[in-house]
Amino acid sequence: MKAIKSIILFLLLPLAIFSQTNDTKIAFEVFDNMEYYKSINLLEKAFTKEKDQRFRAEIVFKLGESYKNMANYSSAIYQYERAIELDFGPDAEYNYGKMLQMLGRYEEAEEILSEYLEESPSDLRVKKILNSIDLTKKLELLKTDYKLRNITELNSKFNDFAPSFFGKPGSENVLVFTSTRLSKNSIQQDNWTGTGFSNLYLSNLERKGNDILSENSKWSQAVGFSDDINTLLHEGASSFSFNKDEIYFTRCDFDETKKSGCGIFYSKLVNGAWSVPIAIIKSVNGTVSGHPAISPDGKTLVFSADGPNSLGFNDLYYIKKGNDGIWKNNPKSLGRRINTKGNEMYPWIDQKGNLYFSSDGHEGLGGTDVFMAKLGKKTWGKPENLKTPINSAADDFALIFNVDKTIGYISSNRDGGKGMDDIYEIKLLPFLYALKGKIIDAKTGRELSNVQIKLEGNDGSVNFNQSNIDGEYEFGSKLLRGDVSYKIVLRLKKYLAQVASFSTLGIPIEEFEPLDGAYLSTSNLNLEMDHISDPIILPHIEYDFNSSKLRSEAKASLNLLIDVLDENPDIVIKLRSHTDHIGGDDYNIELSQARAQSCVDYLISRGIDNKRLVAEGRGELDPFTIPENFESSFTHGEILTESFIKTLDANNEEEARQYNRRTDFKVLGEIVKRNIATISENDTIIDNTMIVLVDTVSINNPIVEIENDAPILYYDLVSGDNYGTIAKKFNITVKDLKSLNGGLRATRPFTNMKLKVSLTADYSDFDKKHYRIQRAENTFDKLLLKTKLNEDEFFDLNPDFIEDDLKTGFIVVVQ
Repeated sequence: MKAIKSIILFLLLPLAIFSQTNDTKIAFEVFDNMEYYKSINLLEKAFTKEKDQRFRAEIVFKLGESYKNMANYSSAIYQYERAIELDFGPDAEYNYGKMLQMLGRYEEAEEILSEYLEESPSDLRVKKILNSIDLTKKLELLKTDYKLRNITELNSKFNDFAPSFFGKPGSENVLVFTSTRLSKNSIQQDNWTGTGFSNLYLSNLERKGNDILSENSKWSQAVGFSDDINTLLHEGASSFSFNKDEIYFTRCDFDETKKSGCGIFYSKLVNGAWSVPIAIIKSVNGTVSGHPAISPDGKTLVFSADGPNSLGFNDLYYIKKGNDGIWKNNPKSLGRRINTKGNEMYPWIDQKGNLYFSSDGHEGLGGTDVFMAKLGKKTWGKPENLKTPINSAADDFALIFNVDKTIGYISSNRDGGKGMDDIYEIKLLPFLYALKGKIIDAKTGRELSNVQIKLEGNDGSVNFNQSNIDGEYEFGSKLLRGDVSYKIVLRLKKYLAQVASFSTLGIPIEEFEPLDGAYLSTSNLNLEMDHISDPIILPHIEYDFNSSKLRSEAKASLNLLIDVLDENPDIVIKLRSHTDHIGGDDYNIELSQARAQSCVDYLISRGIDNKRLVAEGRGELDPFTIPENFESSFTHGEILTESFIKTLDANNEEEARQYNRRTDFKVLGEIVKRNIATISENDTIIDNTMIVLVDTVSINNPIVEIENDAPILYYDLVSGDNYGTIAKKFNITVKDLKSLNGGLRATRPFTNMKLKVSLTADYSDFDKKHYRIQRAENTFDKLLLKTKLNEDEFFDLNPDFIEDDLKTGFIVVVQ
């Protein structure tokens, strides 16, 4: 009823109240034509003459919008605040809160937007901003402490953005970037921003010394890139082929008589001159396509566009180059994993094929943030926010890195810049690694000095060191490299050579300490060595009840023993299996002998010479003695005999029996190598030959049991396969094959289609976790409805899924 009364009252008001002055009408027309720079003076003039309160509020709001679209956020905030005072409405409150967020005034933004949300609880935009502010606080705690420098010698008071590498292949000393500074090709004013039309410019790095990262290295004064490319229109956002002889760039037309748009153009460098640019992606009826990114292999072009099927304002699309060298004119969306209801722009692809792009649709720190999506088997995975200081509360976009990621460049309109959008250098401070620790006797805990240490990396590096009088060792940051796995070999007389491993892979950023110009991660690795006279217990050698078959964890433990045997190639060992006191003596001896032999058989199957191995079942003959520095419920020196164990409570009894159920090995001696003179029939010495004498008990050649190959449960189709050939291949009928795979109604076979092919296998667990797409799920939304997953859940389970490749019969993971 109240709403009806309001409508009636509205209709009764004199129309003159809502009439606008001619100045207001003109200012609004210029604003609606997106000539924001031009509209500011007209709006200010209209405000002084406008009497109607409603239009005065709208004028001030449009002033805020003009400044916002020109990225002048401080001025925009002031105008939105005025619009709120004039009761313009919720849009002014929303934009005011949004501008506060983009200027990093998070507490004020939360206060304003929380009040707004009480009045408009269904506004998802505000909920997203509040979530972004929470995310910002978390990301600031996790920030990467990279150093950013405004390249003042390169930037101007205008917009300078979207750098790309030019010059020789692999060169990092030449940048081509976009700028709206005034020049011979940029003499007319863009009424949107009040700047010149954008063109491409070039600058060279003038090194001071040999270090490209030197603070003294400066960029030269920018010059126009090429008159073959730059025109009186807008050109910008370029991307070069790997050989730097092809350029892809954005060009926007400008015609006041029709709707203007932007397309992607291509040119090739021939004999030092660029060919006449041709349009690869054309503008149709004012559509905007731009920000091209060519892949390192030159076969994929990713770009941003406001296509008719966009999820939001601007989405990322890609096209492929055919074998004939011609681009296929059928752009495909990168899908909902990458695109949102907001803007996705400025893509860039690194040498590994990973995708970097800017977005205001994914949760970020304020304006547009830069995200990175790793390349999977078929497409790009879930985007990751690159945190601060790469991202800020303002607009951050158009990021590029050199090949080894030691230096990068990003565009931003963050506070403290020289102009509007500026280009910043990102110096990725080096991450250094060090390793130190102590080496002790495994039984006594005594520090071992003069241990010879060999550190061998999978990058081919080899370094040596030895422990000091306190058993300490260290490998400094000059010797270690990132993303390398190292093998550590310890050698000391009368001790078994020990093998350990260490890796600089995946060390979290929190473990690095800042140094002068670098970050250092120091890993502590204490190591133990076994005296050659002591029996060494093998962990995790356990068996099923009344069985001598090795479990998988037992094989993993024996694999570590193989490393020891490889580093001690002359030793002969006895593998001894022990049992607890449960069961008869003869039974325990027989069972432990079979278990010890299973260990020997496994080692032989992995290439260890049977002459170096002896199996012995000890049954319960050798109860375990608690060694020094051994963590247990018992004291050093206690012998876990049957009589002692019977005095314990249930928990301690089971612990003691477990210690007795063990497998260890003892060194029997070394293979003796002697030089024997070989004499011919006429007593002439021919040569000296090395023979091997083993001073141990005789060993029968063991029989190694080899398991049969496991049956094939699944088959992935190759080109030319059909249901008939597959059924014949696995000796089943076509009917059984289809029934096994859910019927396959109206489903044609295709390459890489996965089929179950065993009639005797249990597929219940597989079926629980997977779903085969049916004919009815012909859209992604229908597939989500069927699988009962939301988008994030679906892509977390299926990171390589491409919506454009949705096919009947394709299998997806559902849990």
